[in-house]
Amino acid sequence: MLRFKHGFTFIGRMAFETNGRFGVTPVFNKVLKKGKDANLFVSVRFPFRFGNDQQTAVGTGLQLGVSF
Repeated sequence: MLRFKHGFTFIGRMAFETNGRFGVTPVFNKVLKKGKDANLFVSVRFPFRFGNDQQTAVGTGLQLGVSF
């Protein structure tokens, strides 16, 4: 995890799937509201998958959450 100013975080993830594919998933995270006991955050991920004689796959995902 690489933390930046203003509540931004970058998380680099590796993926190894059971069907023989592999890839990377960069995740960008931002704390929207800091509270005394919990934080509200949003994360955006961009999974890239390769291998197993298939085309490269790229996707995206959005997550809203609360951290304690």
